[in-house]
Amino acid sequence: MTYRKITAEEISKLINCHYVGQNVEINGLNLCNRQSEYKSILSYITAGKYIDAVNGNNAVSALFIPTQISGTVLENLSREVTLFVVDHPEEEFYKLHETLFSNGFYSIVENPPIIGEHCSIHPSVVIENNVVIGNNVTVGPNSVIRKNSVIEDNVRIGCCSVIGSEGFQGIRFSDGTVHAISHAGGTKICKHVFIGDNTTIGNALFEGQTVIDDGTIIDNHVYIAHNLTIGKNNVITACSLLMGSAVIKDNCWLAPNSVVMNKKIINDNSMVGSMSLVTKDVPKGETVVGIPAKLWKKP
Repeated sequence: MTYRKITAEEISKLINCHYVGQNVEINGLNLCNRQSEYKSILSYITAGKYIDAVNGNNAVSALFIPTQISGTVLENLSREVTLFVVDHPEEEFYKLHETLFSNGFYSIVENPPIIGEHCSIHPSVVIENNVVIGNNVTVGPNSVIRKNSVIEDNVRIGCCSVIGSEGFQGIRFSDGTVHAISHAGGTKICKHVFIGDNTTIGNALFEGQTVIDDGTIIDNHVYIAHNLTIGKNNVITACSLLMGSAVIKDNCWLAPNSVVMNKKIINDNSMVGSMSLVTKDVPKGETVVGIPAKLWKKP
């Protein structure tokens, strides 16, 4: 096993489970319904209803599947995929992820941080290895820039904020124990972004980056979870909570205490009212309010 390269045979030995199919090379792990930057990934399914997602994602070349649906999977896959038949596919998938995380599969050579010109970074700021900071960046006291973070030019970050935090993903195993899952991706803060005090932005889970695009401003006490994509020129106000893999497109406004559930999309030029809970995608140019959030109709 080397950086981003492991074969089905090597996985078989790690998990003590035979595989069915070719001895494919795997470059990453990810969910079967998520696009990957790698050409060959390992994923998992827990039921037959997810086979269509596998068929629609050509990057999935190996799969953990449950014993009870192995026949159904073989009959309905549209192409050859290497299979690991196990009792608890989600659990085995995340156990393997943790093993790979601990043994260098996701690791690159540790390099000192790179900091551009004309930056104003308080002496108390912690900057880890494998961080790239552009020009004219300001970072306030006691903030932390975790490894695998990229901060582009003209960004301002307040006090006690964390860029590229560990992120949060909890999985309950079959023995009843709950495990926090390590995050292997990074965070990218694009140009002219403002981030206030006590704000946390989590790293992507398996690959890629959590992204805050140009010109977005983020208030104090905001939490942005793993794999989020936030577009350009958005306003995200105090105490908002954005859950994993949500998408905020361009020119949106999230009022104080907004909550956006995971994988939901806030389309361009939309607004979320104060203390609203977004449980469905928000159409372009609309305003939603309430718990759960619904389209606001002008009186």
